[in-house]
Amino acid sequence: MFRSLKAQIYMFAFAPFLLVAAVGVFMQIKTLDTINQQVSKISEDTIIEVEKRRLVTVIDSSLSIIKPYLDMPGKEGMEDALALLYNYRFDNDIGYLFAYDGEGNRIMSGSGVGVGGNFIDSKDKLGNFIVRNILTAAKSGEGFTTYYFPKKGETEPSAKYSYSLWIDKWNVAIATGFFIDGTEDMLSNIDNSLKEAEQSSLTRNLLVIFGLAVFVAIVVFFSVRLMLTALVSLRDAVEDLADGEGDLTATLP
Repeated sequence: MFRSLKAQIYMFAFAPFLLVAAVGVFMQIKTLDTINQQVSKISEDTIIEVEKRRLVTVIDSSLSIIKPYLDMPGKEGMEDALALLYNYRFDNDIGYLFAYDGEGNRIMSGSGVGVGGNFIDSKDKLGNFIVRNILTAAKSGEGFTTYYFPKKGETEPSAKYSYSLWIDKWNVAIATGFFIDGTEDMLSNIDNSLKEAEQSSLTRNLLVIFGLAVFVAIVVFFSVRLMLTALVSLRDAVEDLADGEGDLTATLP
């Protein structure tokens, strides 16, 4: 009887604690996952926005370089300006500039590829007009376009952001861009840091829960022990009374 009672007391003492602890851990995991997803999305959007702003800075910088040629009458300084921009490099010599005239002819490219060709009807793998959209964005002042284009030395197209600026007196759009997957390393580092923080937080909480469980176990153990000791004494006293051997003047526990 007392063994069964003891088990029931332990069950009623520990069951609510374990249930609350399990629910708490589950809710924390779900909350941390949600926060991590939101932070990852915010980080991705922020990095993309920073990179886009950087493209604007690159184009602005290139314009400042060729300003003396822009101040020349007509198209007099255009060839010299394009020759100067051909050698413009950024991002450890990976980033470069390119230019198209209003008819879609590639008149300059830091990659050295396709100069002289007409690409007005070129499309990416999704069917988007690449050069037409670049020219439209440049003329409208919006500047930004997104398309798929192979990296240098590769054949598989990758997603790319481009920023272009229209120079009306030359009938030319000067542009540059960056591949979106170039931001993956930064995003991967952020995700890894978030996962490490999540694991660290869970580990700390589990240690706290374990410590509380040990404390509760000790308290319950001694409480149950005192309770059962009193009950055993009461049982013995009742049995003695039943046998006619009890002391009616004795104080029951």
